[in-house]
Amino acid sequence: MPDMRFAPPPSLRIADGSGGLNQIRVRSYNERLIMSLLLQNNGMSRMQMGKISGLSAQTISVIVRGLERDGLISRGEAQSGRVGPPTIPMSLNPDGVFSVGISLYRHGIDVVLIDFIGGVRHFSHLNYEHLVLDDVKSSLLSMIAEALDVLDASVADRVAGIGVSIPADVQQWSEELARFDFEQFLQSETGYEIYIQNDVTAAAGAESMFGAAVSLDNYLFCFLGDGDDYRLVLDHQIHAGIATSHQDRSSVGLTALQELCMQHNQAVDTLLRRDGTWDNLEPSLQLWIKACADRLCHSLLNLRQFVSIDQMIVTGLLPSEVSARIVDEVCSILSTKPGSDFERIEVVQGEIGPKVSAVGAARLPFQSRFVGHHVQSLANEQVI
Repeated sequence: MPDMRFAPPPSLRIADGSGGLNQIRVRSYNERLIMSLLLQNNGMSRMQMGKISGLSAQTISVIVRGLERDGLISRGEAQSGRVGPPTIPMSLNPDGVFSVGISLYRHGIDVVLIDFIGGVRHFSHLNYEHLVLDDVKSSLLSMIAEALDVLDASVADRVAGIGVSIPADVQQWSEELARFDFEQFLQSETGYEIYIQNDVTAAAGAESMFGAAVSLDNYLFCFLGDGDDYRLVLDHQIHAGIATSHQDRSSVGLTALQELCMQHNQAVDTLLRRDGTWDNLEPSLQLWIKACADRLCHSLLNLRQFVSIDQMIVTGLLPSEVSARIVDEVCSILSTKPGSDFERIEVVQGEIGPKVSAVGAARLPFQSRFVGHHVQSLANEQVI
């Protein structure tokens, strides 16, 4: 009779798709749990894994051997402890799995290739004055091919799939793109499994899996793109809430900054790029930063009337130094609010930067097929 300890309920099985990794067996619930632990805590011993997961030592050993054999995890150097034999820390193998992420924006496309721990192995960006479906289709295929060409032949079959993030307001600027079936097109052209998600939710997921929110349970996620968008994260679950109108959202965000720059006769082409700085946008930039900070504080303080949230992450399609200035401005505004309660609020800059939606899209195949369990962090615990 087969051993059923490692067989999850049918609803928890994730089927391998046609796009690579066919030699790797279907991941069980317990395997996903162990890989999630290693994603959040680099370099864990088997004893630590058992302590947090509740799995037996024998079960941990069987799972670790299997994942190591599949090339999904790797062992570090043995570490001598105060008592007992040396322990061997295990980590996710960055070359164990790869994924492609695509983000569509009003004026462009981002494509990334990431490894199993979220490292960006390739990034490309293409600007458009106006997105046209035929141009988008051909550009996507060439950008995906360019990203996959980065991989060595020895790991080329370890691509888990392709994730796509699309803005919620795509229909307002292109009904043709809004109606287009990206999943069917990309799957038929590439052979990979395709996963699609809203761009802001994808960005929040990227920071949760790989970035500033790995160790956070409850927080407000703020994304500055064409407008300002928010996600409330409670117990690691991302809640979208009620969508605001484009007119309300565009009171801040890049649309508002572009209008300010045009009023000051400043070139705005740098707003569409993912590299460089926005130094040439002063003084409009400082005015916009102040308006964004006011809006973010207003949203956070309104939310705190109903939910006890003491942490906020700020990111978007912005250079890192601009995000940092917005965070500083938000902290400055909060410091002037009456009552000591506001002093506990921690405002954090996102770690991934302007590629965050594309990275968030790329995480979708990983989350669907390999990881996804949020477990207690051992970041501050000494290795046993």
